[in-house]
Amino acid sequence: MIDDLIAEADALKSESYKSPRIKLWKRRAREFVETQYGPDYLKILNQTLFFGRVVGSVSEGDRMHREAMDAAITFLDGLRGEPPAAAETGVPPPGLHPAIQETCVPLFDNAHYAEAVEKSYKVVRDRLRALTGYETGSDAFGKGKLRIGGAAAPHVADDFNEAVKFLTMAIDKFRNEKSHSSDGHTTDPDRAREYLAMSSLAMHLLDQAETPE
Repeated sequence: MIDDLIAEADALKSESYKSPRIKLWKRRAREFVETQYGPDYLKILNQTLFFGRVVGSVSEGDRMHREAMDAAITFLDGLRGEPPAAAETGVPPPGLHPAIQETCVPLFDNAHYAEAVEKSYKVVRDRLRALTGYETGSDAFGKGKLRIGGAAAPHVADDFNEAVKFLTMAIDKFRNEKSHSSDGHTTDPDRAREYLAMSSLAMHLLDQAETPE
């Protein structure tokens, strides 16, 4: 994550200080630093990004922007030797499905939250493909005629299956949203845990798939 932030900061130095991409980068950098290293380190980052005086012209604003990004790059590079403060608190939820546990938790434990969440989505899609030949929830329950057992009673089985279908469809939509956004909101371990729990629930339900007649 540090490498990615530094590379993006270096590329953004050539853009206007008013660019919305810079605002997105700053938000991601701040979320990462606060989550991983705590509020004291966030204060330091904010100080490096702060313009010490009012911008008098566009050229002056661009110059101050380049200086601030250079300072931020130096700060981020210095974090490599610092132990992440949040590493001990980034604990995945208990009872995760074994497939999620095996493939995603090692990434989560190393603070690769976005990668862990993305991998959990892939695990669900792979399971749908193995069951029906289709990797999206809509196709698996539609063309693939996927049926899930385990409803509370026979008369609510259709509602139960609709719920599972929409859960897998939601995972597919979340996957698309994360892959097409520069800010996927998965640098926060608490949010990442919730996404992992969602994928784990889908996998536990898919374990109850019934073979169509």
